[in-house]
Parts: sequence; C-alpha cells; structure tokens
Amino acid sequence: EAVAAEGADYLIFGNVFPTATKVGLPGRGVGLLAEVCRVARCPVVAIGGIDASNVADIRGAGAAGAAVMSGIMASPDPWRTVMELREVWENEHDKGHA
Repeated sequence: EAVAAEGADYLIFGNVFPTATKVGLPGRGVGLLAEVCRVARCPVVAIGGIDASNVADIRGAGAAGAAVMSGIMASPDPWRTVMELREVWENEHDKGHA
C-alpha cells in the first residue's frame, strides 16, 4: 500500500512457484498472490516459476500480468513458448467474460 501511495505503477510479486533463479526458496503460492491482488492499490505482476501449466492460475488469482524469464530463455523455441503462454493467458481471461 505504501508504494502505491507513493506513485508505484505496478507491484511485482514473487516468487510464486519454485524457480531455478531462486534455488532453495519455496514458492509463495497462488493463494498469497490472490490475497495481494485483492488488497493492492496498483496492478500486480507475478514472477517466479511461471509456465504454460500454471499461468492460468496466475491470471485466475487476479494478477494483471506474468513475468516469465527462465521458461522463455531456456526454451528451444522462445517464440512458441511466448505464444503458448499468451494463448493460455487469454483463454483464462475469456473464461471470466463468458
């Protein structure tokens, strides 16, 4: 709340899931992400261990976006990985408006 009051445009929340960039640090989970999204006064972007198998959970928790690093950089086909993430994200959005 303090950073939003000071003019932050968005908040980064992570790591949501275990990730190779934070070895040994457990993920904080989708439940805590959802809680942060409910109370934050600015958009929340989730980071940490996000891939096509869990990005819908991130969207469902109320995150405004997902930051994906390792999953894209380590992919043999980064473009395809980004398109897959985008498709899952958009399909989760469409479910909410059906």
